[in-house]
Amino acid sequence: MVWHVSTRDDRAFNDIFFGIRDAADQGAKVTITLEEINGSALASPVVQMLSGLPNGKELLISLALAGLSTDPVTSAKISLRSSKVNDSFTLDGAALTAVPVPAALPLFLSALVGFGFVARRRRTT
Repeated sequence: MVWHVSTRDDRAFNDIFFGIRDAADQGAKVTITLEEINGSALASPVVQMLSGLPNGKELLISLALAGLSTDPVTSAKISLRSSKVNDSFTLDGAALTAVPVPAALPLFLSALVGFGFVARRRRTT
């Protein structure tokens, strides 16, 4: 299965979470691979392997995207492969976490404004 992940409004995200149930419960191995970010293939794909899980087992999978791209992540391509044809799995509760505005940015901007006022005051006196 190939899963193309993106938001409707092209907002950036930095984590992908989803639940997977009944994966690798019939002696199969399930491979989850993060292959692309923003339409570009990763030089070193992120791979998670699942194997030997009991029937009905549910897992929360988290794929962290921080540091994998210099640009804000707006889309990703994930593949899920099972080593056996008769093993199936279900995805549920997929969610993306938005990239937060760093707290340092407003602080930095207010410092620049403060330095501007100080410089202006020095010039007028």
